[in-house]
Amino acid sequence: MVNSTSPLTRAELGKLLTALPTFRPKEGYYEALDAEKVIRFFLATGVHPTVLADPAKAELRMDGPRYVTWRRPKTDRVMRVPIGPDDAPWIGGFLADLPRRTEKTYNRLVQDMGTHAGLRGMTPRTLRHTFLRLLADKTRDIDDVMRWGGCSLKVAVGYVRTTDSERDKVILESGLLQGTK
Repeated sequence: MVNSTSPLTRAELGKLLTALPTFRPKEGYYEALDAEKVIRFFLATGVHPTVLADPAKAELRMDGPRYVTWRRPKTDRVMRVPIGPDDAPWIGGFLADLPRRTEKTYNRLVQDMGTHAGLRGMTPRTLRHTFLRLLADKTRDIDDVMRWGGCSLKVAVGYVRTTDSERDKVILESGLLQGTK
């Protein structure tokens, strides 16, 4: 079972990405939602489901070809996250065709996708923490993690200090990853 406040390990992320193309949502429940793109968007931006539920209110948009911006619902802070050149075309298309759904629908979609991938307990918050982990692994810069991840200094330091292999080792030894013990 996945802890919703911890990022996915490399092994868990691999399981999730492998399972994405085979996920078939319940008939009519997530109509017009591309589950694979929703999951990938969460991982690429660290956005909260509230933002996807009301993109106009959150001012969710592409900011040029290299950034996605939105306004955080609770703090009203403007978030601006860089995206890779390979991600820009599909993210632009995803945002242009995003159907309006409730926050609960996005939460349920992520939970069902996690169950499908063998990662019971996965939530959008898990994907947000995974985004922060990937960001820290990529930049290794506390200021970047704070700025693009929208987190405190304490949280950013925690992500930058902990290497992926150290975290994976602890999780593997604890037996939390299904099928490891």
